[in-house]
This record gives sequence, C-alpha cells and structure tokens, in this order.
Amino acid sequence: MSHPNYNSNTFVNDISVLTMSSSFSLNDYVRPIALAASQASEWMTTGTSLRVCGWGNTSTTTNDFPDTLKCVEVPYVTNSDCNAPTSYDGGILSGMFCAGLTQGGKDACQGDSGGPVIKDFETGVADAVLVGATSWGYGCAQPNYPGVYSDVAMFRGWIDTQM
Repeated sequence: MSHPNYNSNTFVNDISVLTMSSSFSLNDYVRPIALAASQASEWMTTGTSLRVCGWGNTSTTTNDFPDTLKCVEVPYVTNSDCNAPTSYDGGILSGMFCAGLTQGGKDACQGDSGGPVIKDFETGVADAVLVGATSWGYGCAQPNYPGVYSDVAMFRGWIDTQM
C-alpha cells in the first residue's frame, strides 16, 4: 500500500508498505529488523553512520547493475545542510532525510529506490534499526547532493496502521 498523500512532483510521503500472503523462512540471510520508533520531526544527529543497500546502478557514467546486493555506509546529513542553496535548496521536506558525503563518491542510485537504510548496524543484527527507504536524489554520488530517503520514524504511525 502506497502512502495516500504521495506527491510525485515533490516526492513527499514517498513510502509504501508491502504485505505478503505467506511468511518468510528465517535463516542466515533472511532476518527481521526493528522499525525506528515514531518521531514527529528530524531526530538523527549529524554524522550518524547509516548503511544503504540495494541492487541499483553502481556506476555514475554507465549502466552497471550488480548480481548481488551492494551496501554503502554514509553519514546522516542534517535537513538544514541538505536544504542549503548549494545543495537541494529547500527540496528536503517533512518526512525526508539525507545521507552522503559532501565530496560525493558514495550514494544510492537508480534501481535502489525503496531499499533499506539501517542504523546501529555496527553492533549486530539484533540491534539494527530500519530508519529509512531510498527515495531520490540528483544524479548518483554527486558532490553536495547526498541521497534522499523517506524517514521511517516519521511515518511509523501510518506504517503501523498498514500491518
């Protein structure tokens, strides 16, 4: 179920909940993950380490889609920094957050949309928390344009009503 107030022009409310008719078999490769607790506004701090995963393009100049899941670790970027005139210039709206390097070089890309953004992954699977879903960005891994993600914590109330 896609969020009923999704706006394809601004990407606000870019989140969906997928329900399955059967359960998954848990094993070394398939495990549950906790969802971030509900938050009303920006809640992560500058530099928080996040892991973004997906099967999207791994090249900024050609199409190079991997056969295996790829992950990259990037720092959280505050909404005020991401909304600066030299970056997204006000395009980061409520329910969105940014993560990436100012100099570029690490990012999600085309084909990664909807993929997970995980916090506290360093301490082990049991402590990991799903904090975001890959949403959009200008290009891939470009300087001053970190990846933009939907904030699971800010949508937690809606998510809970879908499950």
